[in-house]
Amino acid sequence: FGGSLGAYLVGPPPRTGPVPVAEALGEGARVIAPYLAREGRWPELGPVGSRWEWGRRALAPCWNVPVRIGTVHDYVGLRDARWRRVVDALGARGQTARLGLFGFSHAVVPEGPAFAARLGLPPPFAAVSGDPELPVFIVPVPHRPRAYVASAPFRAGAEEALAFALGGGDDGRTAVEGPVPAAPASGEAELVRDLPGDTVVRVRAGGTALLVLNDLFAPGWSAEVDGRAAPIVRVNALARGVWVEAGPHEVRFRYRTPGLLAGWAIALAGALGLGAWALLRRRGRAPA
Repeated sequence: FGGSLGAYLVGPPPRTGPVPVAEALGEGARVIAPYLAREGRWPELGPVGSRWEWGRRALAPCWNVPVRIGTVHDYVGLRDARWRRVVDALGARGQTARLGLFGFSHAVVPEGPAFAARLGLPPPFAAVSGDPELPVFIVPVPHRPRAYVASAPFRAGAEEALAFALGGGDDGRTAVEGPVPAAPASGEAELVRDLPGDTVVRVRAGGTALLVLNDLFAPGWSAEVDGRAAPIVRVNALARGVWVEAGPHEVRFRYRTPGLLAGWAIALAGALGLGAWALLRRRGRAPA
């Protein structure tokens, strides 16, 4: 699940041909795909080949992590116990409408745009693109931005924040698991760079304000405000936030695999030890 480090998918050679379902999506679109690929759509290809072709046609950008298309099980590349609870609690119906809280902007639905009603999405159901042969269509989801300055943050415990996320956060507030100033300020946020594992946001705040990045809170992420380390707070039960002071700032989020340096150190020590052992054995066997 390479949402943070980049992803590569290995499988049967893809077929060539158009992928119209992806043509209308702009850069930064985050599309959710709640339904499984159809194994029997192309019987002559077999179950695996049919699923692959369905995925290629219906989810053409889904393996391009910066486009941020995925499934409700992967949430942009990383799994989390709370995320699992959210998905299980919502079930298939209604979950897509609530995922707008985390910046998902579109959903892939089969049969026709009106199928979006089964996901709890409100009408009108106007598809932005589609592939009638499959058939699948992409419909918009009411959503919050990928990065924004929270207008009404409030302090919440873990369970309260989870309940807020399950409700969809439709009141415009933002749940923060930690201290919140008495009068948090508003501001503006602009994405400067949004790569897997490296996101930069330009912020302008009128006072102490909370920048929210709709990406999963997980070990391995760090944040810097104007080049200085800053703590990350958990917001809306699943996402990441950073407090900034008044004025313009540049906030950078970076991911490093937890324990990576320690793992490399252990591997290097093992390699050196093995090399020394082999050298001693060789010297011990040398003729007198």
